[in-house]
Amino acid sequence: MPEQLDYISIEKKYVKPLKEENEPHYSECEKRLIAYSLAWEGHIAIYYNQPYYQPRIVITNTEQDLLQNFHKIAKLGRITPPKRLEPNCKPLSQWLITSYCEILFFLQKVIPHVPSRRKRKVGTLVSEFCESRIRKHKQKFPLDYDERELWIVQEVQRLNKRGL
Repeated sequence: MPEQLDYISIEKKYVKPLKEENEPHYSECEKRLIAYSLAWEGHIAIYYNQPYYQPRIVITNTEQDLLQNFHKIAKLGRITPPKRLEPNCKPLSQWLITSYCEILFFLQKVIPHVPSRRKRKVGTLVSEFCESRIRKHKQKFPLDYDERELWIVQEVQRLNKRGL
């Protein structure tokens, strides 16, 4: 049982609802700009972060100022400090969202404008996963993953494989 309590407290920090006054409002132009940025440079995924699955939206770039401008438009997420992965490469920064509520809000606004069918499908699945986890969290228990959630995780991983 203590394992379950740890799991609940860990997941709880990702399910903080957005306050209505803090919800970003995007123009149609901003939605398209965000959608195309996500299609070209972004990644929508669900990672296994023991003991739970963590949805994440990430845009990676070597240009910190581009990510800062993107962050100003998106009004969600955060930017990581630059990291040099290889000695001969430029340092990479990331804009990312890990909160279930922020991911759900962001995907509902942006996914219809994403030009890539595969990314649209992944975004729709991740959105469904977030909705399910938020709904379960409001009920307190059970927080275990149901069959549909586990299928979504596998399908998102399959769609994100290279060469598909």
